[in-house]
Amino acid sequence: TNTPLQALVMLNDVQVIEAARALAAKIHLVPAEQRIASAFQACASRPPTAQENALLSQLFTEQFEEFRKTPDEARKFLAMGSNPIGKDLDPPEMAALTVVCQTILNLDVSLWNR
Repeated sequence: TNTPLQALVMLNDVQVIEAARALAAKIHLVPAEQRIASAFQACASRPPTAQENALLSQLFTEQFEEFRKTPDEARKFLAMGSNPIGKDLDPPEMAALTVVCQTILNLDVSLWNR
């Protein structure tokens, strides 16, 4: 089962954020329209459903807009941990991708897939 403490760790732990950021950096290399499906496939061992893809795409768009308004917050979020992103990557985009990857990592299908 999933516990509230587990969910809090998956949403706030620096190691989970670093893992999500590393996944975001990896999927940043694939074409934009395939990024969410690529991350989902890597974590869940299956492609996302149309509804999952739509929800994650909406999350990316919302987070990107928020981080674009506050680029310092994007940089602060991406600076967590010991492996910051490359300087040539766009902080708002990478922060939004990281949030999406963190969300995918926190899904039951990802947590209990192994």
